[in-house]
Amino acid sequence: MIDFITIHKELNKNEVLYTNNLEWLKTDKKGYHYLLADEHTPLNVRYDIDNSFVEIKGSLMYYIQGHNFTFNRQSFIDAVKKIGDKLHLNLWDASVTELEFGIIMEIEETPETYINSHHAQKEEKLTEDSKQRDKGHFKWWKDKNVAIKMYDARRNLMKKVPKQTRSKIEGFNSKSKYLKLEIHYNHPHIVLNNGKDIKLSNLILSTWTDKLKEDLLLQYGRLISISRLVPPQNKKEIQTTNWILRGFIQNGLLQGKSPNSTKKTLYEILKSYNILTPDDRKARQRQFRKANELIEYETHDLTDKIIQAFSLHEQWYK
Repeated sequence: MIDFITIHKELNKNEVLYTNNLEWLKTDKKGYHYLLADEHTPLNVRYDIDNSFVEIKGSLMYYIQGHNFTFNRQSFIDAVKKIGDKLHLNLWDASVTELEFGIIMEIEETPETYINSHHAQKEEKLTEDSKQRDKGHFKWWKDKNVAIKMYDARRNLMKKVPKQTRSKIEGFNSKSKYLKLEIHYNHPHIVLNNGKDIKLSNLILSTWTDKLKEDLLLQYGRLISISRLVPPQNKKEIQTTNWILRGFIQNGLLQGKSPNSTKKTLYEILKSYNILTPDDRKARQRQFRKANELIEYETHDLTDKIIQAFSLHEQWYK
């Protein structure tokens, strides 16, 4: 589903932004800032008169239906038309400069289980982050072009959406568990279109729906899921060094830390022991790697659930 979006509309000589339907917020060096607040959730509108463009930012689904739990292609089209009518502008030729695309999955275990078990692949240059207050409910991984987000969709809905609106959402069960995977594109034209401009009209094409689905799976592939350790199969796997290491790694997993993060912590501790020579440290690192090779992990990989959710919600994009 398409959620948050920023579009950039260049005005030609015959186009003028109609501001009577807007609520003025402030004026600064970036232009005039307004709110379009006639529907459920307002959109931010910025008008730069000197450079003759309008920027619109916000969630079209929250604007038109008050939530982002479901997506409907026709609702998306209706939202764009309504905003255009309010501003007296044709928005379909506007450029998409920021975009979010995601999918909601109904899950068996708690969202926290899936969120904590996911980490960036070692070779991916992603920064992992999560606010302390949202630990277990929200986590993201980002680079300069994208942010991969994973969060508790039920909790998000219950916090942000009024009960009256929630009661009208088709398919939502307040007792079920839901997880959302979402890709936020800071530079969608770079990631999705080889550096070429993306027009708002592109997003309603089935080819672009397929492209967004495909890239969501590709971005998810930059993560790895490790939830718990497979129990040892023989006594050799639980010698003193091994079971201490297993306990250290398992404790890290429970805190949402990756095994690679635990490895770095252990190496830093080893590095702090000044009594050891460089060869001593290398010898102990070899012992660590040998013990670590005996450890296997269980996962909560979401690939099949993502594909299943896309199939289940195929009607959203028709």
